[in-house]
Amino acid sequence: MLVPLRSAFYIFVCLTLVSAGCSSSKTSGAGSTQATAQASDQSPDSDDSPALEASAQEALESFISTRNGGAVVRLRRDNESFAAATGDANNNGDKLTVDQQFYVGSISKTFIATTVLQLVDEGTIDLDEQLEAYLPDTKIGGSATIRQLLSHESGIESYTDVPTFFTDALKDRQKRFTQDEILSYVEESAEAPTDPGFAYSNTNYILLGQLLEEVEGADINTILAKKITQPLVTSQTFFATADTTSADIAAGWSLLGPLRGDPNAEYASVESSAWTAGALVSTTQDLATFAEALFDGRLLSPEQLDEMTTTGKGDNGLGIFIIDLSPTQQVFSHSGAIPGYSSTMAYNPDNGDYIIVITNNDFLIADELASTIAEQW
Repeated sequence: MLVPLRSAFYIFVCLTLVSAGCSSSKTSGAGSTQATAQASDQSPDSDDSPALEASAQEALESFISTRNGGAVVRLRRDNESFAAATGDANNNGDKLTVDQQFYVGSISKTFIATTVLQLVDEGTIDLDEQLEAYLPDTKIGGSATIRQLLSHESGIESYTDVPTFFTDALKDRQKRFTQDEILSYVEESAEAPTDPGFAYSNTNYILLGQLLEEVEGADINTILAKKITQPLVTSQTFFATADTTSADIAAGWSLLGPLRGDPNAEYASVESSAWTAGALVSTTQDLATFAEALFDGRLLSPEQLDEMTTTGKGDNGLGIFIIDLSPTQQVFSHSGAIPGYSSTMAYNPDNGDYIIVITNNDFLIADELASTIAEQW
């Protein structure tokens, strides 16, 4: 069974604000379902594709039921692809489509890790060099190696574990945080632990975002386009910033009334503070294209792909995790959770099977739907 990977960002908000009010019921029906199926150029290894589509469709509709928002599912099994969307994209009654854009939360980290490893391939970055070699003025994490940041073994506190961060983020939802403001919530100890072990920290990936911008001399979206989205022609994927937005992003409902009770409420404080730790916008198709290219070796050398997928103390690689997708499939995956949205991306490089789920209601946990569908495999 796929084990849900809940981000620290989401968990802390839930613990802090759930007493302020939650909303998961829906006042209108989930609406119509859009589905597509497509065969690959290869012959399928089995003829159970219609049964898989039917079970996935049933699981999707049952999962959404009468709740706000909805989900998009895209999967491939035995070289057969299937995509479906169910539910509402906004309060206006527009329905989700299979090519809908969403915030995908911490799936951002796999993109950042891939880009860092591309620079390792180019000889620009050394995985075992300390961060301060590239960011000499950093006030946080200077003694951590790039590998430790990528693998969440730096020992650096996650800024999303700091209560005052959320107080400030919710106090002014129109605020746009700078990276230095984000990092100011973290107080680094005088001595970094020699063997900190695995501890998921969003701060690691803010620092890696700063590293990329410093080394490349460009903003994060220019880097993303150059290294990933333009080569793959995945034009619906970008980091949400003050300068880069889209009117096509599905509105998000949240368990947390104060933050996202209205799916059209201002989102800037959460969006900007997530930055390279969780502000990626994408579609299920773009994520599928990215995952396939990554594990096909089109983005990284065999050496760096091996570095990424060698798991450590928390079943973690570098920007990726290994999980049990089903009783018979162990896969590489990353999940995302950011107020109003939940996502998961899982890929089996042995056979090309994948499942990607994104929802626009953080009460609709993408991992749970992916697990339900995968149980039919």
